Amino acid sequence: LKVSNEGSVNIPYIGLVYVNGLTMDQAAARIKAKLSTVYSAIKTGKTSVQVSLGRIRSIRVTIMGEVTKPGTYTLPSLATLFNALYASGGPDQNGSFRDIEVIRNSKVIDTMDVYGFLMNGNQSHNIRLQDQDIIRIPVYKGRVQIMGQVKRPGIYEMLPDESLQNLITYAGGFSDSAYTASIKAVRLTSTEKEVSDIHSGDFAAFHPQNGDKYSVGSILDKYKNRVIIDGAVYRPGQYALTEGLTLSQLIKDASGLREDAFLPRGYIIRQNPDLTTSSVQFDVAKIMDGQATDIPLQKEDVVHIYSIFNLRDQYAVTIEGAVRTPGSYKYADSMTLEDLIMQAGGFAQGASAMRIDVSRRVVDSTNAGAVSAHIAEVFQENVDKDLQLRASRFVLHPFDIVTIRMMPGYEVQRQVTVQGEVMYPGIYTLTSKDERISDIIKRAGGLTQLAYPTGASLKRIANLDSSGMARMKMLKFEQLQAALTGGDSAALKTLNNTIVHNDFVGIHLDQILKDPDSRYNLFLDSGDILYIPRELQTVKVNGEVLFPVNTAYQAGRHLGYYISQAGGFSSDAKKGRVYVVYANGFVKSTHHFLFFRKFPDVSPGSEIFVPLKPPVKNFGASQVLGIASGLTGLSMTVVAILSIFKIIP
Repeated sequence: LKVSNEGSVNIPYIGLVYVNGLTMDQAAARIKAKLSTVYSAIKTGKTSVQVSLGRIRSIRVTIMGEVTKPGTYTLPSLATLFNALYASGGPDQNGSFRDIEVIRNSKVIDTMDVYGFLMNGNQSHNIRLQDQDIIRIPVYKGRVQIMGQVKRPGIYEMLPDESLQNLITYAGGFSDSAYTASIKAVRLTSTEKEVSDIHSGDFAAFHPQNGDKYSVGSILDKYKNRVIIDGAVYRPGQYALTEGLTLSQLIKDASGLREDAFLPRGYIIRQNPDLTTSSVQFDVAKIMDGQATDIPLQKEDVVHIYSIFNLRDQYAVTIEGAVRTPGSYKYADSMTLEDLIMQAGGFAQGASAMRIDVSRRVVDSTNAGAVSAHIAEVFQENVDKDLQLRASRFVLHPFDIVTIRMMPGYEVQRQVTVQGEVMYPGIYTLTSKDERISDIIKRAGGLTQLAYPTGASLKRIANLDSSGMARMKMLKFEQLQAALTGGDSAALKTLNNTIVHNDFVGIHLDQILKDPDSRYNLFLDSGDILYIPRELQTVKVNGEVLFPVNTAYQAGRHLGYYISQAGGFSSDAKKGRVYVVYANGFVKSTHHFLFFRKFPDVSPGSEIFVPLKPPVKNFGASQVLGIASGLTGLSMTVVAILSIFKIIP
């Protein structure tokens, strides 16, 4: 059913029912009452009536003045003033929140104060709008700012009859730490600014003006009646300074002294009238026993009671060697050697309970300057393997160091790795301490037909793949480069820290296989990696060449041939420092005799490194003068020597 312009609904068999100005509940009740006059089942409840609003008509409202988005808006017929303000974005930076007018038929029918709704939830002026209503937002009349210790600092619009107390209310009231006795105001006059102090009794009578700024300060960060006690008492902290409070009474208020309190001395830090501080010493034991005059306390006194643990190093003992958790442990009185071993998790596998060393600090003041002065006292003790209690116990002292050794003959398995061209590559456990390279080759089934024993190498670091090996060699080359060119010491130090030292051990596997008694047939150690490559066919050229290259090896060719394959030396190459790293880990450098150079030979798998020429230093005038003076002095010395021996007439 459609509601007519007159506000009526035409119901068949019932007639017109006027619902104009009614709420939905009121309209539903009226329609139900009309229908019940014809349909009697409605009264008995056998028939129910449901009334709902299917479609709301629209109205057009104009919003003007100091508004964010002025214009004409189409709103639902049930829209209120707040709905219109929301649609338009509300007042702009110059718009008033306190005097918003609703104009209907050229008359102001209502005025809205938004603060009333925000502060008290008052919607009495949030009226329903009608078609062709006008909403006007005027320019604000007065704004003030409040800052500091209020809950909602900011800028507020004030009406002419409102007081400073209203402003404080709008700002949410004072914060917890606000100084409420007075507020400082900065007010604009016709020519300059002026500062005013408004006391709390004048808040209700003082009327803010446009442009005022109000600042609420904080209470002072000081105490009217505070004393502090800290240290070896049960309840350290702040206490109230009551009339006649003394030092002993404060200690009792703090639940007394702890057992670790240092009794011979304590002190009070006292604040002087000029805010400097002074120290007052006292004997803690005598104060508490009444043997010394009690000390009256003053405001802001800080009482310090030391603990005996604050006045000495923290006692600890150290255990190292064959225990499960070596390290430092807290010392306890009467602590025994067995107690410390148990705290360290007991003996490790293979540990010996015999010949345990305990080293102790000594003070030998009578012989301190002698060469033979004792610097430590060492005891050698035996304990039960199962750490059972004994009648005789070795009691530890603070800072003792206990060393547990392994049993004689106890050995952990030592393993080496054989890689490359052997029949059975893999990991092998050494069976004796004197097992050599030739022995492990035999256990690996010997070499394959593709093996290249001349290029075999022994490495004594963690296993690296081929890329890791190449990177290490380049790092060594960079290290040598930096040393030759006088490079940055910090960069050289970084290179030294990066390179793993003691890596490749030069060997001659072909000689080892021919003569097991060869000096190259080394004893193997745990973690060794023996690598036998297949026949190598290339030579790598790196460094200061025009085009670093990996080229095919050709028998009988000297080093210059491979340099030419890389395009030749660059202009910055240090030719006299060229060196070759062979596949088996050996390195050979260029030899010099007078003006002749002898480059090292090249073999399959070799790497040729050409270092960088050091930078040429430009000599200044003073350096040239110094060199000339030195040469002049040298020539005069030579002439004098020759004259002595009458070589020069």
